[in-house]
Amino acid sequence: MAKFIALVNGVPTEQQTATTGGAPDANKIPSLDGSGKFTMAMMPSGLGQETKVLPAKGAISANDTINIFNDGGIMKVRKADAGANQYRAHGYVTAAYADAANATVFLEGTCAGQTFVVGDAGKPVYLSNATPGAVVITPVSTAGHISQEVGIIISATEFTFSALTPFVLA
Repeated sequence: MAKFIALVNGVPTEQQTATTGGAPDANKIPSLDGSGKFTMAMMPSGLGQETKVLPAKGAISANDTINIFNDGGIMKVRKADAGANQYRAHGYVTAAYADAANATVFLEGTCAGQTFVVGDAGKPVYLSNATPGAVVITPVSTAGHISQEVGIIISATEFTFSALTPFVLA
């Protein structure tokens, strides 16, 4: 933990740097986290990736695409699925969640933990109809399933999530 000297009632006094933000850290020098960045708690409201925390319906794996839905008046999340279920993608997760756990869903941004061919950079990715939560580089072509572009490949392990409107195939 970093420290600094501040005048407290005219006396030089050693103080801890701020790490969490909020009123207790007012008038302190901010400190970086272990990755060399400010924590989101240190940032002004409205800055950072847009997220939503909702309970999971079923187990969700890290880096899955996510569908937000109304379950008896309670907003929940489940794996997106272009198959016969037609659960369009609204976001993605970066961690795994058990059934009923509160999941942090990212509504936009870079989704990592994927496996692409480097030469496919710049190509679109689509919601999978074979594996719920997964993405593929070939659009779905099965009647009764949905086709939804969900982003663009930017590296061998990442795509930028930006879900387009899905449509049901005839």
